[in-house]
Amino acid sequence: MLQENVPQPCRQHGDKHTDCPFYEECLTYAVQQKWNYWSCGSCHKHMMKHVFDKLEYIRSYYSMLAKIYPEFHREYGNIMQLYE
Repeated sequence: MLQENVPQPCRQHGDKHTDCPFYEECLTYAVQQKWNYWSCGSCHKHMMKHVFDKLEYIRSYYSMLAKIYPEFHREYGNIMQLYE
């Protein structure tokens, strides 16, 4: 599952990957923890951005196919739910 173990920010100074699909969740987590600073640390989830970009591109095709072919929805529905 792509969103497993999110958020994973580190309470340390360092870089943040603002293009990461999980950036908002990590920022929210850091704010809720009342951290004065945080970073992405060694988390590599930002590398999943290209996967999410592709899912966005195919979502309209998936929706149409899922309506026409219920077996398509059974096979790929869990993957598309990750993006929603």
